Amino acid sequence: PVRDWVDVSDGKFGLTLVPIDAPLIQLGGITTAKAAAKLNPEGPVIMSWALNNHWMVNFKASQGGIIPLRYQITTHSGNVDDATASKYAGEIHHPAIIMRDYERRGKTMSQSFLALKKSDGVNISAKEADDGNGVILRVHSVIREKRVAVINISNFGYSRASEVSALEIDTENIFAIKNGEITLDLNPSQYLSIRLTR
Repeated sequence: PVRDWVDVSDGKFGLTLVPIDAPLIQLGGITTAKAAAKLNPEGPVIMSWALNNHWMVNFKASQGGIIPLRYQITTHSGNVDDATASKYAGEIHHPAIIMRDYERRGKTMSQSFLALKKSDGVNISAKEADDGNGVILRVHSVIREKRVAVINISNFGYSRASEVSALEIDTENIFAIKNGEITLDLNPSQYLSIRLTR
């Protein structure tokens, strides 16, 4: 299974594949029933394993009818850049939702809920907290080196930022908010969840 994207490149050119509906892939050709302790593809082939019926599951092995599956593909020069590929896949898997405020309450015509500074290699999403207490930010450093991310949250009056677990359970770790900004020191490939409250 791939989380968001897979890439094949030879140092000069490459192709990034984002499987939207079929997250199982096979590398190097059809590799069904081949066990490998180490990833060593036989060639530069990416196969989408559209329907898995290889082991016992809770549906019948044969599936008929029309089954539409979506993919997005892009090309690049040189080797793959994890940050660029992750941003491309993130925009496909989680497109922006644009909403209009018919009864304008803001001070200006438009405001950003948050803005990322030094955002290269950092993905962020926001959701209402499951318990209704604030907003949860999911921050993910998609590259394999340390990164500093600065998140501007000044437009909506949030005064407290605390770390929560993936299940939104509060921890004792509090992040300082200075001039409406939170500065995060992220480890390679780190996931971090933050609760914003007023």
